[in-house]
Amino acid sequence: MVAIQKLLGMLNDMAIACSCHGVRDHAVIDAIRDGATSVDHVMDACGAGTNCGGCVPTIEVLLAAEGALDAAFGPVGSMSTA
Repeated sequence: MVAIQKLLGMLNDMAIACSCHGVRDHAVIDAIRDGATSVDHVMDACGAGTNCGGCVPTIEVLLAAEGALDAAFGPVGSMSTA
């Protein structure tokens, strides 16, 4: 799991989510992990999606992916004692 998170982190550091504002994927993911639960919340948090809207599908995918990871493994940084 740690290796996967490192790989995803490296890829996210390179990927641009919003070319209008130069917002990278990791900034969108950080916004989601900080509590953004909708596209509007992400827009408010990091500015992605607030110009042409072309990145809204990417934001939706990242929201869904983070939700799936949370459902499968718990929130990032959580420690399970089970």
